Amino acid sequence: MALKKPRLIVVGSGLSGMMASLSLLEMGMPVRLVSYHPPQFSNSVTNRSGICVAANPKEFSDSPEKHFEETLQYGEYLANQNLVREMCYKAPEILNFLSRLGVIFHQTPEGNPDFRTSEGTRFFRLLTSPISFGRRLLYLLDGQLKRYEKEGLLARHEGLELASTLMNPKGDLCGASFINKKTLAVEAWPADAVILCAGGYGGIFSNSISSSFTSGGAMGAVYRVGAKLANPEMIQFAPAVDFGGDQIFSIVNAMLSCGARYRIIGESFSSFPLEEKFPLWKNRAAYDEVVKLMVERPSHFYLDLTHRPKDFILTRLSEIEDLVHKFGKTSLTKNPIPLNISVLCSLGGLWVDENLMSSIPGIFAAGNCQYHYHGASSLEGNIILASLVSGMKAATQAVYYTSGLEQENISQKILDEEIKKQEGINRDIAVLSGAETITHLFEDLRNQLFHGLGPVRSEKDLIGLEKLIVQMRERASHIHLSDVSRFLNEELLNVRRFNGSLDIAHAAVKAALYRKESRGSHHRIDYPKRDDETFLKTTKVSYSTSGPQIAYEDVDTHLVAPKERKFC
Repeated sequence: MALKKPRLIVVGSGLSGMMASLSLLEMGMPVRLVSYHPPQFSNSVTNRSGICVAANPKEFSDSPEKHFEETLQYGEYLANQNLVREMCYKAPEILNFLSRLGVIFHQTPEGNPDFRTSEGTRFFRLLTSPISFGRRLLYLLDGQLKRYEKEGLLARHEGLELASTLMNPKGDLCGASFINKKTLAVEAWPADAVILCAGGYGGIFSNSISSSFTSGGAMGAVYRVGAKLANPEMIQFAPAVDFGGDQIFSIVNAMLSCGARYRIIGESFSSFPLEEKFPLWKNRAAYDEVVKLMVERPSHFYLDLTHRPKDFILTRLSEIEDLVHKFGKTSLTKNPIPLNISVLCSLGGLWVDENLMSSIPGIFAAGNCQYHYHGASSLEGNIILASLVSGMKAATQAVYYTSGLEQENISQKILDEEIKKQEGINRDIAVLSGAETITHLFEDLRNQLFHGLGPVRSEKDLIGLEKLIVQMRERASHIHLSDVSRFLNEELLNVRRFNGSLDIAHAAVKAALYRKESRGSHHRIDYPKRDDETFLKTTKVSYSTSGPQIAYEDVDTHLVAPKERKFC
């Protein structure tokens, strides 16, 4: 008798979701790929930084081991050492895969890959692309998936949002439910494994480079039914090019790779603060070190390329020059570019083991949905690398998990009950009455989080912010929907997202309050020093109706012993 194929669902069509899907398909596994948006609207599109690979033939002293050690040190040793080491040693293999796929990297005049330097490292190991790296890679992966779609192995479901997951009496995953964004119809399917690749929760902050749809909706859905969070207090703050309004761009690392200098410009003075404070590392120091300086002079910080030859800039940064001209009405060759503090991405996520499986058996997480690869601060050139490597690993482990699983026959009655439950939640939201609007509530949450859980934190601010979040939960019960239709009701879906975002925000605030130290992007002005003795631990958060429950898990440091992070 032929064995039944496992029922596998991948949630999210960004880089990690596409990589997970492609890996499963190449193993002969049928896949349901579910996403709210088409791939071209994924948050991965905004990544222009490139990918870090220790494969530069001119860097004789560089190696995957050095890449591994720098990544750990940059993240202040909160990352998983085994998985980070695996990622750094897989990077050259990923580079070969990308080259075969058709990714075009910048090249030297001799036609070789043009390895550049970037923040957080003194080695030349960053590879960038003439066009947005994330967008180019997404389109190429999408092309590969279309082959399998024609063969019937891949079923795409766009316009669906994860509502919840179903568990059997043993607590293992047995299904998942989704809401159709056009009709609000609920669908429920049996599943042996689900791989969450729906991004992080950086979008719940104002001044965020992340899309507002990276609000942690999928993460919040599984958190509420028993999955634990890890290090939710760790948020990557970074300098970003800010042209006002919503025009915030993550192009700093690409500019740094071409020799840009941080510059403070006042009415009667000009200085290069990074070069003065970090004479050895200069402008390549960690983003969180830059942010600390920016907090002191938020309106005077610029990134300057005017000292570089015009032809050099226009050749290497043509796409960014077009962007700066369009939104900033200026030129990289003529003027320094204004910077502001922004949220680059969330570093925490679902707690997963070394097989990337969450605390609910059968639910895996990859990309920014999980916490393992970055620790307390992230090398920007590692973000895409971690997404690709974790997507591949989650796929492999999901197949391994389901291979030893006796496939469960879920009755239609259980699926119908789940559909009724989710439809009931929609009806309850539709009849809410009060003076609050979801747009105002989300805007208030984002602003409060950026200021209270921002680049500078204190016990007083965090306690006040937690009280505000509790009040927001009460305010959310007095929302008035201006649209109660059953078609294209984004307002109702936003209410559902808000509840999940609020759960994650509460977990992040409480975890930050309990972590009484400064580490990476988590900077407490009342506890300015790193405390390895007490807090070299992973924060684990469990959901409770009475509020987040905090516990800690020791970080394994058997490969590299922690040491002080220095940039001088």
